[in-house]
Amino acid sequence: MCSTVRQRNAIPFRAIARVAFKMYPKRSILCLSLFVGQAFLSIGTAVGGITGPLVFGKLIATGQKSQVVIAFFIGAAVMALGGIVELFYGVKAEGKRT
Repeated sequence: MCSTVRQRNAIPFRAIARVAFKMYPKRSILCLSLFVGQAFLSIGTAVGGITGPLVFGKLIATGQKSQVVIAFFIGAAVMALGGIVELFYGVKAEGKRT
């Protein structure tokens, strides 16, 4: 018995998304949030990887150590603030199953 394979017409992305969100709403929202989070992380890493060395390179080139020290303290304060925010608003998800 021979079977033939026929090519479909293109399926629009909107139709695929509609079916995914109707059949699997929780999974679809999870996948969408992971996608957005990954995009945010990737763009932030790229921007930080470019601007960080440029800013600190300019600061070091000025020859004024006080500006470099102040910039490092500002960076440390921003990171500490992020840690404090995470303590209050972070999700306690370690070791939990969904």
